[in-house]
Amino acid sequence: MSAQLQFLIVSLLLGGTIGAAPSQGPDPASRSEALLIELFTSQGCYSCPPADALLRDLSNRDELIPLTFHVDYWNHLGWKDPFSSKAWSDRQRAYARLLRSDTVYTPQLVIGGTVDEVGSDRTQILEKIAQALEAGPSRRARKVSLVAGLDVTNHNATFATATATIEPAPSRGSILLVALYERNLTTEIPSGENHNKTLQNDFVVRALETARSSEPVRFAIAPDWKVRDLGVVAFVQDTRSGAILGIDRVREPLGR
Repeated sequence: MSAQLQFLIVSLLLGGTIGAAPSQGPDPASRSEALLIELFTSQGCYSCPPADALLRDLSNRDELIPLTFHVDYWNHLGWKDPFSSKAWSDRQRAYARLLRSDTVYTPQLVIGGTVDEVGSDRTQILEKIAQALEAGPSRRARKVSLVAGLDVTNHNATFATATATIEPAPSRGSILLVALYERNLTTEIPSGENHNKTLQNDFVVRALETARSSEPVRFAIAPDWKVRDLGVVAFVQDTRSGAILGIDRVREPLGR
């Protein structure tokens, strides 16, 4: 397999497509040296709610930028997670290969793209986050500046647009990803391992797209998504190691 083909395959597993035109400036609290934490979870997994709650606690720290990916491989257990996607399961499997793991599991927290831990293990997670923050940015770090906002068309369709700029330009073997997430999601679970529970989920990734520096990405907003709870994260990822080389975000609500 050629290096170019391998890069394309990993890029597709870690990302999506492309997309058009900004409207709001970056969150002044976000920094390129902030740490991305990604929780792989499922509403069909009985051990996931504590991890969801822990991620919500960690989100109060300005130096941490959380995203939640709901996988689809627990949907056969009696409850189909409405936020699940095969693409998010594929992203987790791509991480398993990068982390030299033979298995995928939930809840899993991936820290900075290079370290993972059981998503509900507060002690180990706090220790690994502290180590990652102490290590500081990679020598290949990039500054990411994000602008994002909302557009409404003549047909009353709503779109989120985001433009991320990278300095210096990304090198070969890295990819720019832009994620649209939603917060404050509450679901009553009538069946499956979490039956009769009401679950709260935050930072749920609704869409993930690959992009080019300074070129806008456009997300179509589904009617049941709460516009006031939507935010955007843009980050540069090394496709060979998984390391996050730069990151920025525009917090919810986008239309403020």
